[in-house]
Amino acid sequence: MSLLFTWTLVMALFALPACAADRWLARRGVTDERVRLAAPLALAGVLGYVAFFVYFLHPELGRAFAVAVPVASAAYLVRSRREPRPARIPSNLRLLALLGFGIGLFYLALLYLPDLSRPPETQSQVRFLYEFPMDSNLPLLLGDRLYAGESPKPFLPEAGWLSSDRPPLQAGLYLLVRPWLTVFSQAPGLGYQCVGTLAQLCWLPALWLVGRRLELDRARLMALLGLAAATGLLLFNSTYVWPKLLAGGYVLIAALLWLDRSAPRPPAIAALAATCAALGWLAHGAAAFSLLPLGLLLLLPRLFPGWRNVLAAALVFAVLSAPWTAYQKFYDPPANRLMKWHLAGVIPIDSRTTWEAIRDAYSGLPPGMLLANKRANFGTLINGSFLSAADVFTTAAYPRKVDEFFYVFRSLGVLNLAWILAPAAWLLRRRLPPRFGLQASVLGWTALTLAFWTLALFNPASTILHSSSYAMMLGLLGLALVFLLQLPRWLGLPVLGWHLLGFALTWLPYYHSAPLDPVMIVLVVFAGAGVGAVLFRAATRKSDAPSSPPV
Repeated sequence: MSLLFTWTLVMALFALPACAADRWLARRGVTDERVRLAAPLALAGVLGYVAFFVYFLHPELGRAFAVAVPVASAAYLVRSRREPRPARIPSNLRLLALLGFGIGLFYLALLYLPDLSRPPETQSQVRFLYEFPMDSNLPLLLGDRLYAGESPKPFLPEAGWLSSDRPPLQAGLYLLVRPWLTVFSQAPGLGYQCVGTLAQLCWLPALWLVGRRLELDRARLMALLGLAAATGLLLFNSTYVWPKLLAGGYVLIAALLWLDRSAPRPPAIAALAATCAALGWLAHGAAAFSLLPLGLLLLLPRLFPGWRNVLAAALVFAVLSAPWTAYQKFYDPPANRLMKWHLAGVIPIDSRTTWEAIRDAYSGLPPGMLLANKRANFGTLINGSFLSAADVFTTAAYPRKVDEFFYVFRSLGVLNLAWILAPAAWLLRRRLPPRFGLQASVLGWTALTLAFWTLALFNPASTILHSSSYAMMLGLLGLALVFLLQLPRWLGLPVLGWHLLGFALTWLPYYHSAPLDPVMIVLVVFAGAGVGAVLFRAATRKSDAPSSPPV
């Protein structure tokens, strides 16, 4: 039961400051559901970011900070209960916490279902596919260095990686929990895995906000979350915890705050959106593939938020990114290996700047080869067997998993029918769905990200899914599900049912010879049933309209 205890501990440590933030907002009469959702999430990220640098200054200061955060949050919650209560203001934080606890426990129990006799932090490298590299554990290695008071440089000289090559957010989130793992005698590796899985569950509030802003009723909203959880994309990337979904969730929330013109966009919302955008970039650098197109899209007159908001957002983004930029530039430079790799095709380490490498790469490339490279990038987006997505009975599960992991549109499987069925239904009905303007804006941003990323990557056929911005992937997944849920039931339900069947037959069975842990079997069943019960109860409650008054 070590997994259940560690997962509960990690959830509680992050729930305390989130609940304190929500209580603070409620006592000030804030009813805007966007703020009530995004602000506690942003606070958790900022606390992790601060923890990283406090530990960097001195490990004892870091431990004191990590202990003080939940203690101070609990003290505030206790004290505020003794004060006169304001009028009850509903929040979705409790429901999302219950869903996050259940979905995360289900994913983790499925991860540890076979006894592979490996350390808990490396199980995900072999559990669902072939042997994966140690990318998911780089934040763990960096965090443990800082926790022990050791210098983060040289970081991994044998592989040529610097501590500044990967953003610090997930390492900071782990450091917030690390002292408590020692207090409760829990394995740091298991604790890191739980922190990483919780961080990747940032997709859950992001897709919740998608459904709410698109005015789905509660039944369809719960279906959206449940169907999204039942995808190989989210299962794999929530257990192999490279911080791509963490970045994707933050950036998708930022995009929704900017693109939703039906709700007020005062400077406070602009600052909150910029905070989420900065946290996304501080989680994983691929977030830039979505942030740059978002900035371009906001220049359109109908979406432009006003210069006051632009200045507020720019200031917040600059303040948050400055410490990490300084770390990269002055403490452990040059921190440009990944940019040169992806944007210039330069894998060996050399002394050139990023721009020099890009200039040299393109100046030596004939126009015909350049065009062929970009054509290969676009073609890779639709690679993989789509027949196996439809035929889940006679095709092998392992190749289906490989295709879903590597290829952008193949990862969506039969959900890609949304791009055909939804426009056909709109034409036949001669009626657009509710909030079509926001749907079009999010789809336009996602498509612009897809095009920008495809053109930016240098090497041919390099547009494999895990090199993309996962904000783009969450946008595609969320919109595909929304489109299908808005179809007539006789048309949408068969597709969604086949999607669930494909997930169950592809990702849930274990086909190898390692013994199964009976405790994990119980936890898989318990967590799955719990998530189903929470979704059903929430779906059958009376629907509530989105609330977005001025902040």
